[in-house]
Amino acid sequence: EINSLKTDMRHLQEDLEGERATILDLQSSLSREQGMYTQLQTEYDSLSNLEMHLKKELESARSKEKNIVMELQEAQCKIAVLEVQLGDESVQSLSKMNELR
Repeated sequence: EINSLKTDMRHLQEDLEGERATILDLQSSLSREQGMYTQLQTEYDSLSNLEMHLKKELESARSKEKNIVMELQEAQCKIAVLEVQLGDESVQSLSKMNELR
């Protein structure tokens, strides 16, 4: 009976050592997974910051584009006014030339 108990105890001790090895493997795996998670979280944060920066740049570029369009429209209006004035002056010049004849 003592031998049987010793054998049982040896088996239990082997099982315990096996469980300890499993726990160590799991702890090692967990540590690796935590490291990967931390790395991924850092990359995600970096990409999120880049996304916010790019959105701000896009917003700024759109604003600049609107300003350029407004300036272009203003310049086109000035050109149209000048063309009308030039046309008026041409008509006046022709009238004066006709009067002089």
